[in-house]
Amino acid sequence: MNRKLIKIIPMILAVVMLAGCGKKDIEAQNEVKDFAIAALKEGKYEEALSGFDEALNLAGGRVTAREIDICYYKAVAQYHMDDVAGACETLDAVIKYDEKNADAMYLRGSIYLSEGEHEKAVADYRASIAAAPKDYERVIQVFSNLCANDERESGLSIVSAALSSMEDAEENYLWRGRLYILLEQYDKAMDSLTKAAGNGEAEADVYLAQVLLDQDDTEGATQKLSSYVLSEAPTPEGLATAGEQYMEMKEYESAYDCFEKGLSFYEVSDEKEKKPDYSQETYRRLLGDRVAACEFLGEWQDALTHAREYIALYPQDERMLKEIKFLASR
Repeated sequence: MNRKLIKIIPMILAVVMLAGCGKKDIEAQNEVKDFAIAALKEGKYEEALSGFDEALNLAGGRVTAREIDICYYKAVAQYHMDDVAGACETLDAVIKYDEKNADAMYLRGSIYLSEGEHEKAVADYRASIAAAPKDYERVIQVFSNLCANDERESGLSIVSAALSSMEDAEENYLWRGRLYILLEQYDKAMDSLTKAAGNGEAEADVYLAQVLLDQDDTEGATQKLSSYVLSEAPTPEGLATAGEQYMEMKEYESAYDCFEKGLSFYEVSDEKEKKPDYSQETYRRLLGDRVAACEFLGEWQDALTHAREYIALYPQDERMLKEIKFLASR
């Protein structure tokens, strides 16, 4: 752990947050920030951290949502460099400045969880959800994180609280159904998701398939998934989920087709064409799932090719690096 770095972090933030407002070059700051984010995605964490510090220095002492965002990314870089204390101090400063910063509280909670400080993690997760109570995707992610770390009961409590505070409105039927699935209250999930489907939300079929699959109705699940994949409104996330359900049913060709179709949303036919505005997290998920589908199909060379495509974008993924070694030995 870099002790010197830890001592410098609060000083940097103090300068950013307390100094008088001066002239700043927003264009230059954004350029440096984008460079640092690119380095972060490539696993070049020291380079990223240096870039985020430079971007903060270009703030000229003024604090806006832009500087808060930079601090958030900076904490991510610090954590990846095993500077847990530094990452938490950066986030502490962000939260002190903006007490309702849901993203910062979520990230700090995730760091606490990974370090085994479960009580602090749960407290931060609850605060994060309280700051953004209608962010139900975050509720689902928190549940997943907690279950993966032997905190299922805390996760169930958080999901139940989210359901209790959710308005009984048409736009919430899909979310309500998804949360009921986590609680394994399948009758309620089916009711909410059927209403969502009736309102034209095609993605409801994906989660209706999950309800049926959890109740061992594979035929019904397959029908729902097929209906969704062939609909006019599939999304990359919906296709990723559908593909994973096909994987669960050992229908690997159908799963592979879902992952390929999901990835097609990110393709551009012309260099001048605008890059699609879809979740990069879902993109990574689709790339990884495609590798797994190829393996189950016994398409080892394709799996290796796709694994190398994945690692070119995410070079620090240790699991995929091990997978490449395995595939190369086939």
